[in-house]
Amino acid sequence: EGLDLDRLNSVFDEMEFDDLADLLGKMGSEQRTQVLESMDEDDADTMRQLLSWPEGTAGALMTPDVIVLSPEATVAEALAHVRDPERHASIAAQVFVTHGPHEPPTGGYMGVVHFQRLLREPPQTKLKDCVQHEPTIPPTMTEREVMLRLATYNLLSVAIVDAGNHLLGAITVDDVLDRALPGDWRRTQLSPSIAHHPTSRAHAQPVTGSTS
Repeated sequence: EGLDLDRLNSVFDEMEFDDLADLLGKMGSEQRTQVLESMDEDDADTMRQLLSWPEGTAGALMTPDVIVLSPEATVAEALAHVRDPERHASIAAQVFVTHGPHEPPTGGYMGVVHFQRLLREPPQTKLKDCVQHEPTIPPTMTEREVMLRLATYNLLSVAIVDAGNHLLGAITVDDVLDRALPGDWRRTQLSPSIAHHPTSRAHAQPVTGSTS
């Protein structure tokens, strides 16, 4: 059957890249090609890169739609990006610091600054002065190893970095849980009042405020 590409793309616009890659990976090759050809060129290129990683690896699970800034950027600039209402809350929880370019694959990766730290620092503090050096993982790491890494270091997200120290994207703990738990876990394990609570993933609201 023919695909209603306009309708599909309106749905895809509301999805995160990693979720969209997972969905496209389940399509037949002909349908997937149709969808990719109908997408914005930059988005389609991003999707092809994600789909190029083997199923079950960090590369296939990551999202490249992360906040990446220069070490010379200020806390005020970083918070403006964090407040962008277009960003999912889990992605807006941290800012990754790299040398240029600042679109994945980036220049040399330096570290991460979590939004809690940003809220405690003076607005003009530079990110290079508050960056944290947390463990990173390669795109070839298995999903199980990713889960263990997040649990071992008590991380909410982890940077995906290639052999050349370029940031490719990140994986958040909610994405890992979505893969680790059965597809119907919300329906079978949670009561209706909890499953539809506003803080659930399906109802999560992004941080609001002014944008840069």
